[in-house]
Amino acid sequence: MGWHALTLTLFISTSAECQGVQRHDYTDTLLEYFFSTGGDTVTETYIFDSEIQRAISIQLNGNLQGSNRIVTRLALERSTYSATLSFRVFFPQDFQWVKGGKLLGLGPVHPVSNGGLVTTDKWSARVMFRGEGNVSTYMYCLNKSSKWGRSKFSDFPMLYKGGWNEISFALSLFPGPIGSSSKLTVNGFSVYDSGLIFPFKNDGSRGLINTLLFDVFYGGNSSDWAPTTPEGLFSSSNIVIDDVVVVID
Repeated sequence: MGWHALTLTLFISTSAECQGVQRHDYTDTLLEYFFSTGGDTVTETYIFDSEIQRAISIQLNGNLQGSNRIVTRLALERSTYSATLSFRVFFPQDFQWVKGGKLLGLGPVHPVSNGGLVTTDKWSARVMFRGEGNVSTYMYCLNKSSKWGRSKFSDFPMLYKGGWNEISFALSLFPGPIGSSSKLTVNGFSVYDSGLIFPFKNDGSRGLINTLLFDVFYGGNSSDWAPTTPEGLFSSSNIVIDDVVVVID
């Protein structure tokens, strides 16, 4: 079985003073949170790679909204203009891509999703898996054209089953009319996108990167995103997430 890592990178450019690079691994924090909140859809598993380590095993159960939502928000060490979120995602061979679903991302103190209103200090940037193993960016930014997030799709499938996937997502924000530019790289292939995010109104720090978004589910928000049996009944798919690390500059 092949092993590939998944990395999401978010950079926000500014002239702000550098406060030093900080690195924090959130894997154990996430596991403890899910254990404390109960439920049996998130469990601990162990990865026997170069060393034995804990990982987050998630069972996604199909339903009318796509699936159950495994969602939490973790504050970073501090607000920052530049951050790198990295993590690994394993899709087993029987995983159903269907139409896709959400993975991890980054946002400000008050990230927005689920059709919410975007402002200069309320936005979000996430990665999605899509049908057939494609990927996309998913941004709640000022120039999105509908109630929902703005996406830029890969031109071909970039994700693999039966192995770890490596993704990097680089996003640069600017205070002027340029807005932002981003580069999503999956297993060596890239998708370029742009979106308007201005974290500079009133108390500008509220719009800076401050939050790790752990949003793992199928959807969308309808049953056609859900995994099913050959008979059309709702079924379940599992994924494993590991090495959830944020580096802030």
